[in-house]
Amino acid sequence: LKTVKNIDLILRKNLHTYLLNIINNEPDGARLIKSTIKKEVETPLAVFLNSSNPKGGDKIIASYKGDALDLTVSSWHYKDFMIWLYHEKKYTL
Repeated sequence: LKTVKNIDLILRKNLHTYLLNIINNEPDGARLIKSTIKKEVETPLAVFLNSSNPKGGDKIIASYKGDALDLTVSSWHYKDFMIWLYHEKKYTL
């Protein structure tokens, strides 16, 4: 989880596994790790942030689907969930 201007970046396990598979197949070590993350995550993330314009407090969820990086914005916050949960319980009693 990385916070930049109050935006959280969440890397799903399937993306982590995909990156590890790339890195494990090559003997270059740290240089390969850096270039792989830049190519597979940083560059697409920069393009996504420029085009999606997320608000402070949003979460960017990065996962690997099919054969590509999938980036989505989630505006659902813990506080919103707790308010919803409170109202759901109140109305179902």
